[in-house]
Amino acid sequence: MLKFTPLMSRTAIAKTLGFVAGLIGFFGTRMVAPTADPMLAWAILFLFLTIGGVIGVIGTVRRIPLFEINFSPLLRGGFMGGWLTLVCVLFGYSMLSDAFKTITYLPTFMQSPWWFILDGVIVGAVIDVIASKLIKDVPDLYNA
Repeated sequence: MLKFTPLMSRTAIAKTLGFVAGLIGFFGTRMVAPTADPMLAWAILFLFLTIGGVIGVIGTVRRIPLFEINFSPLLRGGFMGGWLTLVCVLFGYSMLSDAFKTITYLPTFMQSPWWFILDGVIVGAVIDVIASKLIKDVPDLYNA
């Protein structure tokens, strides 16, 4: 029988949640914007899988040692999800802009690709909160 460390279990849970969010994004992109580039749907799937993996590993950081403040899972996951999504928006702005403009039921102010960052913040925070609730005994990186 395999024995997983708490960090491995946390990372596996976070990657699974990221994969589920990515699948929802993959099929949602194909349904909502069928004329969009198919690579966008694949990029969303792999983006959220990566967000889950990063959040799983970053769970070892429970406080910011420079400021001596606690780093809550909501803030930590939201920051990681937002940061990775920001990078994707910066590199794929034109593709995202074209895809968002094809969604006719969105109000015009929400057809900007910058709203996609909010999606990353929310999904990242949810993944980190769930992974932190399920696996509690991950050692803190800065208590060594």
